Order: sequence, then structure tokens, then C-alpha cells
Amino acid sequence: MASIADLGQDLMGYELQADVAHLASQMMASIHDPKWRRGAGRRAAEHAHSKLTWKQVTRDMLDGFEVF
Repeated sequence: MASIADLGQDLMGYELQADVAHLASQMMASIHDPKWRRGAGRRAAEHAHSKLTWKQVTRDMLDGFEVF
């Protein structure tokens, strides 16, 4: 079983400290990869269309309100 140390992260209390340099390099790679961006955009749109319907948004907004 892998430990926190195996992940290359520093343990601070109960939080993991992000590897900022690695995150920045991944972000830069995504900026320069149009194929990845198109795929990510397609998947994001599919997710939004499946989860953010007017019915669901309205239900979420009204959840907890009492009808008089």
C-alpha cells in the first residue's frame, strides 16, 4: 500500500501540500495542447448538459423552501 511519502507530498496536519511546480507544468502543457483542450471542453460540456438542467437547478434552488 502506498504511503503519503510515496506520493512525493509533504504532510502538514491532515492536509496534503500541493506540488506547485508540477501543477504549473501540467497547466502549461494543457495550454499548449489543442487536442487535450478540445477533449476537455467536450467532456465539460457533456457534464454540464447532463447535470445542469432547468429542472435540476430549480429543484436545487427550492430545496429546503416550504411551499405555503
